[in-house]
Amino acid sequence: MNNIFSTNTPNREIMGKAIEFNDAAHALYVRKHPGSPFITCASFSVELYIKSLSAKTYYDGRDSFGNYKDLYSKSDINGHRLTKLFEKVPENLQNGLRLCYLDSDYPSDFKSLDLVLEHIDSSFVDFRYSFEKKKYSLNMTALLKVSDIFHRYIYQLYEKLD
Repeated sequence: MNNIFSTNTPNREIMGKAIEFNDAAHALYVRKHPGSPFITCASFSVELYIKSLSAKTYYDGRDSFGNYKDLYSKSDINGHRLTKLFEKVPENLQNGLRLCYLDSDYPSDFKSLDLVLEHIDSSFVDFRYSFEKKKYSLNMTALLKVSDIFHRYIYQLYEKLD
């Protein structure tokens, strides 16, 4: 039996994983050639930040002491394509992220969040298996900035829950 424990936006558990991948991306970015591990971590952090905006935490009952058993979180949004994921986020949150992007030190190559999301759209998949395909170009600084912008916006939402 799956019972809903929390419907908070953002989902704390998924947001926590996004923060871990964002932190890992920062640790890798300072290396001389950050490469695929950095791209994978930064891209996945953006994906998880997006998924934290449409997720619930469930539990499978309670134990004999009344404690929740088997807590887990699941997003209503699936896949890895960032533009497709972003389209499924409620419009008010999309617009909030767009404003956060415009208020930030965003990459000058991309004048809107939608444009930079198109640029990094499939980087999580493309760079994990880049040895199988053609060469890809990616603005790594833009990717990291987007991850940080999502972090900032979503963390502000989380702070409002308290």
